[in-house]
Amino acid sequence: MVTRQVEITEDQARYLEEIAARQGRPVADLIRAGIDAVLQTEASREDLKRRARALSGRFRSGVSDLSTEHDRYLEEAFGD
Repeated sequence: MVTRQVEITEDQARYLEEIAARQGRPVADLIRAGIDAVLQTEASREDLKRRARALSGRFRSGVSDLSTEHDRYLEEAFGD
């Protein structure tokens, strides 16, 4: 493990201690879980970007002005 010094607000400390007491877990576990959640969210976002880039250019609409008129086409397709 790596030790990091992190400053949090009084409210954050109080809430973390309340949650830790309720769950019977150390505050450090909650902080690590929070970090894991942030990292997982970022990994998911990066995966979505990668998948979107892989799809880019694979399909053709047959419409020459789609990039400038996409809002109009969506409104026509889905209504107001």
